Amino acid sequence: KHGPEPYKEGEVVPVYNKGIFRNPQDGPMKSGDLVILYFEDESMDYLYLRPENFAKHSGKFGDFDHRDFVGKEFGEKIFSRTNKVGRRGKQSSEKGWLYALCPTPELWTEVLPHRTQIVQTSDQAVICFQLSLWDGKVVIEAGTGSGAMTTAMARCVMPRGSVRTFEFNEVRAQKARDEFEMNGLTEPLVVPRYRDVCGEGFGMSKEADAIFLDLPEPWLAVDHAIEACKHGARFCSYSPCIEQVQKTVDKLRERHCDHIKTIEVREREFEVVKNEMAEVVPPPQRVVEGDEEHASKARKVEEDQPLWPLPPYMAVPYPEQRGHTAYLTFCTLPYSWGYDERAPYLDGRPLPDLSEYPEGMYPNEEGDDEEMAEAPAGPPIPPS
Repeated sequence: KHGPEPYKEGEVVPVYNKGIFRNPQDGPMKSGDLVILYFEDESMDYLYLRPENFAKHSGKFGDFDHRDFVGKEFGEKIFSRTNKVGRRGKQSSEKGWLYALCPTPELWTEVLPHRTQIVQTSDQAVICFQLSLWDGKVVIEAGTGSGAMTTAMARCVMPRGSVRTFEFNEVRAQKARDEFEMNGLTEPLVVPRYRDVCGEGFGMSKEADAIFLDLPEPWLAVDHAIEACKHGARFCSYSPCIEQVQKTVDKLRERHCDHIKTIEVREREFEVVKNEMAEVVPPPQRVVEGDEEHASKARKVEEDQPLWPLPPYMAVPYPEQRGHTAYLTFCTLPYSWGYDERAPYLDGRPLPDLSEYPEGMYPNEEGDDEEMAEAPAGPPIPPS
């Protein structure tokens, strides 16, 4: 069955409506809210409202008092109490301003404090789609880092799902835990842990529906990932270097994973501009045979073709685009039991006795050993 399970009668569903998941329809801004600041030069920042401490946000656009935000709706324009700073540090005669935006995982990715390289929003969307994340799923993340990907996956699996995120650096793990608490990513939605998953594993067995690895050596965690995930779970590895991809794919093939593929997401922006040639070039017309005077100046159109003028607008790509971020390797994890432990085939054929043969060696029809790259033909029935 593809899709989230329907809600059961009387089921208690947790509610997450603070921090990142604050709904602007719940009322105006109040103390403790996370606010995204969008300044007049299109730069962005964030703050947690602390009006009781007379806190203020200072910068080149002036001082913004937290008390000026409280009671106003998200999206309103807020003016600074002091004049903004001009060139060479000189005080300007104008007040600065900004828009107070309601936080989302995408906006948080743009402004969060970087402790490591983060997963960009374009990669986040592809990863969540390929991992088939929806309400109620349990997903593992190895490499919490700055928490950008954790927030994106939490939004996909909420409210009944869970993100189990692991970080091997103790300082980063504690900072991420504190940040999640302030942003409303509490347990059981997000469960942060300090653990070296490459050496110690995940401490789970057949619990996760998907797994995401953002590690320097992801191939060391493949065996632990298969142990922690359910049969046929989805797998993703985020690797900036192609050498990492090669070693990871070799390990996935060794463990007989299916549908292995590696992609790269490149974002290219287009600008819609007015087509100046549409006003210069005359519209097409059919040339009458023998009319030599107009034959050289008109655009010839065959009899069976419509007379289409040049479009008034066209899309032109920007010369610059965002460069390489990382390679995304996806696959479906295999069934974890051995070949001699498989259930009978769907058509009722009995399994051959493979107890005397090492893994990867199977008897052929003549009884001789033959090395095969895959399991015997026929889909097995997963164990209950």
